[in-house]
Amino acid sequence: MKNLYKTFFQKKLYVKIIGLFSVMTVLSVITLFYMLSAVMSESITRVELDSQEEAMELVDDVIRSKTEQAQSLMLAIYRNDPLYSDFSAFLTSSYEDYIQKRLNRAHQYPGFDFPNATRYFKDFIDDNRDVRHAIIYSGETQALYALGPSGNLKHVEVNASRSYIPEFMSSDVPLVSVPNVWVRKAIGEFDPNLFAVSVPITQVRTFRPIGKLVLLYDTEAIRRAAGEKTEAKGSIGVVAADGKLLYRSPDTPKDVTFALQPDADVEANYYITTVANPAGGYTVVSAVSKALIAEQSRGVRVGLAIVGLACIGIAIAVSSWFIVRLSKRTNRIIGFMRRAETGDMAVRIPDEKEDELGQISRSFNQMLDELSKYIDRVYKAEIKQKNAEMAALQARVNPHFLYNTLEVIRMRAVSQGAKDVGEMIYSMSSLFRNFVKPKPRHTLRDELGNCRLYLELFRIRYKDKFRYEIDCEPELREMEIISTSLLPIVENYIVHGLRTEASDNVVTIRAVREGDDIRFVCADNGAGIEPDRLERIRATLNNPDAESESFGLRSVLERLVLFYGNRARLEIDSAPGVGTTVAAWIPIQGEHSNHV
Repeated sequence: MKNLYKTFFQKKLYVKIIGLFSVMTVLSVITLFYMLSAVMSESITRVELDSQEEAMELVDDVIRSKTEQAQSLMLAIYRNDPLYSDFSAFLTSSYEDYIQKRLNRAHQYPGFDFPNATRYFKDFIDDNRDVRHAIIYSGETQALYALGPSGNLKHVEVNASRSYIPEFMSSDVPLVSVPNVWVRKAIGEFDPNLFAVSVPITQVRTFRPIGKLVLLYDTEAIRRAAGEKTEAKGSIGVVAADGKLLYRSPDTPKDVTFALQPDADVEANYYITTVANPAGGYTVVSAVSKALIAEQSRGVRVGLAIVGLACIGIAIAVSSWFIVRLSKRTNRIIGFMRRAETGDMAVRIPDEKEDELGQISRSFNQMLDELSKYIDRVYKAEIKQKNAEMAALQARVNPHFLYNTLEVIRMRAVSQGAKDVGEMIYSMSSLFRNFVKPKPRHTLRDELGNCRLYLELFRIRYKDKFRYEIDCEPELREMEIISTSLLPIVENYIVHGLRTEASDNVVTIRAVREGDDIRFVCADNGAGIEPDRLERIRATLNNPDAESESFGLRSVLERLVLFYGNRARLEIDSAPGVGTTVAAWIPIQGEHSNHV
C-alpha cells in the first residue's frame, strides 16, 4: 500500500488534485442530497397536508350548508303564518283530525288553495336530491312522520311506553349526528351512508318545543366534496359529538378508520388534522399515512440520488479531462527542461496559451534566450580574462627590464654630475614600482609617500620656485585606505594651479582626525578657479552623472563613496589669485575607529 501511494500519489500532483476534487465533489453532493431530501420531504408532507386541509374545508362547507338549509327550512315556516298554522295543526292534532280539518276547510272555501305542510316538505325533498328523508316528530301526539323520495308520508305511532323514540327526540341532540337506530327501524331505512341534521320545532309565541325536524342526508354530497381534491392521498372522516363516525372516505382501511376515531393514539403512524365545528356538533378529521408520504419521498430521493451520481460523474470526468490536458502540457514542459539540462540550449517550448503554464513556457524560453546570451558573454569574457591574465603576467615581467633600464640611466646621470636628474629618475622609478606592484595592504603612510614622490619630481624640476609640506598625525599613518585616493588631488594642483612664473608656490597636505572621520586637506596658493567654473565643478561633485572636465576630483569622490559609503565626501573652495583648498572626509575603519 505504501509503495502504491508513492507510485501513484506522492509524486503526482495532478492525481492529488483529482482525488481531492473528487472527494470534495462527493461530500458536497452528499450534503446537498441530504439537504434537498429533507426539504423535498417536508415540501411533500406540507403539500399533502394542505391538500387534505382544503378537502376537509370543502367537507365542512357541505355539512354546514346542510345545517343552514335545515334551519332555513324551519325559519321559512315560522315566517309564513298560514303555512305555520297548517304545520302547527299537523303537529298538535292526530293525523286523522288534521286530514279532517283540511277537508272541512276545503269544503268551506272551495277554490281556495290553503298551504299544506306535507306538500311543502315534499317539494323540498324533490328540490334537494341529497335529502333521503324528512322526519317530523310531534311531541304533542307522540307521532312520527317520514317523507321519502317517493313522496309517500309514513305515519308511525311512537308512544313513550312502547318506544325509545320520544325519549331520543326530546333530548338535546346535536345539530349533526348519526341517524338514531330506533328511528331507522321505525321508518325502515338502514342505509349506513346517511347523516342526520336535527332542528327543534317550537311554538312561535311561547317558544315551547313541540317537536323536531330530522333531515337524513346522503353522504354522497360529502364524498363529492372530498373527491374534488383528487391529489389528496389521505382519508377524511366526520365524527359526531358522541364519537360515532358519520362519514369516512371510501375504501378506507381499518387502521385508518381507527385513526379517524376521536382520542386515537396514532400520531406515530399518521398525520392527524382536525377541523371542529362546535355549533354543528361534529369534527372533520384527516388521517395521512406517514408511510405513504415516506414512499413518495423515497421516489424523490431516488431521483435526487440518480441526479447526484450523474453530477458527480460529470464533474469528475470534466475535471479529469482538464487535469489530463494540464498534465500532458506539464510533462511536455518537463521534457523540454530536461533537454535543456543536457545542454540543448536551442530547444524552445511551443506553447502559446495565455494561462499559467503558457506563461511558464514563455518565461522558460526567455530564460534560455537570456542564458544563451549570458553564456556567450561569459565565454567572451573568459577569453578576455585569459588574455588579460597573459598580459598581466607579461606586465609583471616587463617592469624588471624597465627598472633595470631606469637604474642604468640614473647611474649614468649621476656619473655625469646630473644628480637632480638621477633623483628625478629614482622618484619616478619608485612611484612606478608602487603602481605596477602594489602592496597587499595600502596604508595612509603609503599614500602620502606616493604624494611625496610625485611632488618631489616637480620640486627638483622647479628648484626654488616650488615647495611642499606633508603633515599627518602619527596615530593615523597605519590606517588602511584605498590606493591613489589623494594623489589625483595633488595632480590637479600641479596641472591646473601651479604658477610657473612665480617663485613662492606652496602646497600643503594635512591628515587630521575629526571624530570618527579623517579629514584630508590639500591647500595651495596657486592660480585659483574662476567662480563660474567652480560652480560647475561643485555641480559635478553633487551629480556624478553630469559631464565635466573635472574627471580627477569626480573619480576620487566616486571611489571614496563606493568604498566607504555615503559618509565619504569631498569639498572644494577656491578664489582666483589666492589658491584652492580641497578637503576630503573618510570614516575611520577597523581598530582605528576605537582608539587613537
